[in-house]
Formats: sequence, C-alpha cells, structure tokens
Amino acid sequence: RTHQIRLHMSSLGHPLVGDHLYGGPLDKVDHQVLHASELSFTDPFTQQLKQFNAPLDQSDQQLLNDLGL
Repeated sequence: RTHQIRLHMSSLGHPLVGDHLYGGPLDKVDHQVLHASELSFTDPFTQQLKQFNAPLDQSDQQLLNDLGL
C-alpha cells in the first residue's frame, strides 16, 4: 500500500508533480505536490460527521498558477 496513490496515478499517465520515483515533472518543484483540500467521514464512535478543509499554501497555489492549472 506504500506509494499506492503515486503508483496508480503514474500508471494512468498522470504522475504527481515533483514525484521523482514515478516520473512526475520536476522542473518547477523540489517536492511532491499531493493535497487533499477536503476530507469528511462519519466518526465510528460518535456517529457524527467530521469535516476538514485545508487550503493550498501559497507556494503550491503559485505552482499551479505557473503550470496553468
């Protein structure tokens, strides 16, 4: 299961930006760019819906802008 997202994305022809191991583009970044902006799940103990949001940091947002995404 290690590297599962990275491997699947690469096998689909869409490696992660900055992923040197699975062939991602490296020209504009020195780290992998993988970000979950939103996550939600039902807590198995309380049965309450938990929701989390995490905006991109400024450097990753600028990278997406530079890549035209």
